[in-house]
This record gives sequence, structure tokens and C-alpha cells, in this order.
Amino acid sequence: MNNLKILVINLSFISIILFLNPFSLEAQEKPSSIEERLIRLEEGQKALNQRIDELRDSLRREMIARFAAVDQRFASIDQRFASIDQRFDDMNKRFDDMNKRFDNRFDDINKRFDDLQFWLQLVFGAVVLMFAGLIAQWLLMWRRLIKIETKVEEHLAETEKDRLIALQREEIEMLKARLDKLEANAS
Repeated sequence: MNNLKILVINLSFISIILFLNPFSLEAQEKPSSIEERLIRLEEGQKALNQRIDELRDSLRREMIARFAAVDQRFASIDQRFASIDQRFDDMNKRFDDMNKRFDNRFDDINKRFDDLQFWLQLVFGAVVLMFAGLIAQWLLMWRRLIKIETKVEEHLAETEKDRLIALQREEIEMLKARLDKLEANAS
């Protein structure tokens, strides 16, 4: 493109120099009329315009070809981005599958912990009930023991009374027997 610009600039300078040069070949030839010179200038102008149009067309074709090449490169880049996007989509699907697997495993683990928690609560409740039963039974036995102790103490108290009464009766009878002996001796 730069070469083409340089070529256009050079051609325009050469044409200006040739047309404005007082020592050109035309000036050395026989003088012609102004009309002939104008005709020649117009023909030269037409030739330059035609040459410029050809250069423009060739530039246009070249630019179109370059734009087509750039579009083609962008299309290949778009294809690469599309393939990269597809890879990322595939990776996202894999990550989603892995997340689902992890979620399922965590759900399974949570279910197991829930089952374990249920059974632990059940066993703990049974142990608590068993201890409560043992404590209640111990309290009942303690209560019975206290009742038995009171009955034994009452029984001991009664037997002590009976023993004391029996002892007193024996003493009374012994005293009566002595008294009878004394009365018999005194009479």
C-alpha cells in the first residue's frame, strides 16, 4: 500500500514537472496553437485520470482481498474461540457432574449421620430409662429398707418391752417367792 502511494505521488510529481517544464520536448518543437495544447493537456489529463482510476481499482481490489483475508483470519479466530467455548462448556458439564456426585455423596453421608443420630438417641434414651428404673428401684428398696428398719426397731422395742416385762415378772415372782419364804419363816 505504501508502495502504491509512493508510486501515485511520484507520477503526479513527474506529470507536473513534465507539464510545467519550459524546456520540455513540446516546447522545443514547433509552436502549436493553444487549442492543440489544450487538447493534448485534456488527453494527458484523461490518461492520468484513467491511470488514477486503474490504480484506485487495483487498490480497491487489493484492499478487498486484504479485508477478505482479515475476515478469514477473524473467522478462524472465531472458530478457535468457539472451540474454546465448547471446551469450557464440556468442562462446566464435568464440574456439574462432579458437583452432583459430591452432593449425592454428602447426602448419603448426611442420611447415614441422621440414622446414626437416631440410633444413638434411641440407645441413649434406653440407657437413661434403664438408669431411671435402677434409681427408682433403689429408691423403692431404700424405702422398704427404711420400713423394715422401723419395723425391726418397733419389734425390737416391743421385744425389749416384753423382755423387760418378762424380766420384771421374773423379779416380781422371785420377790414373791422370797416374800413367801420370809413369811413362811416368820410364821
